[in-house]
Amino acid sequence: MTYGNLKAYQQTTAQSAEYADPYTLVGMLMDNFCQRMVRATAALEQKDYMAKGREVDKALGILHALQGTLDHEHGGELAGNLEALYDYMQRQLLLASARKDVELFDHVAQLMREIKTGWDGVSPQAQSGGTTASAEQEAPAQPRISVTG
Repeated sequence: MTYGNLKAYQQTTAQSAEYADPYTLVGMLMDNFCQRMVRATAALEQKDYMAKGREVDKALGILHALQGTLDHEHGGELAGNLEALYDYMQRQLLLASARKDVELFDHVAQLMREIKTGWDGVSPQAQSGGTTASAEQEAPAQPRISVTG
């Protein structure tokens, strides 16, 4: 990918995020986390520890942002479980980085892929705030998204 194409892709992604609904934004964060893990693993395998560190740092920031989207008031046990899982992933990611452990990077990435699969399975009705009893019981809480410059 040329530099011009990369810049165009980044601009399109930023524009998509600007107009995305909260559920889409959370999904984008999860996708970005997985991409960061692939890059961190590749950097580690190439012994490019500076690049690995940058990718791990960005992945940690994404986990922190995902924790910030949790609505404990409405999300109940699910929000608490996700917060604990994100916390676990942060600790494992730091450990993997310190130990230069590719398998542990893969473990953390797999956890996020599983969370993302569940997130993608949320019904469109629940995403739009539908109020049927079954949607309320099965859907995760509406995320709180705060975008700052």
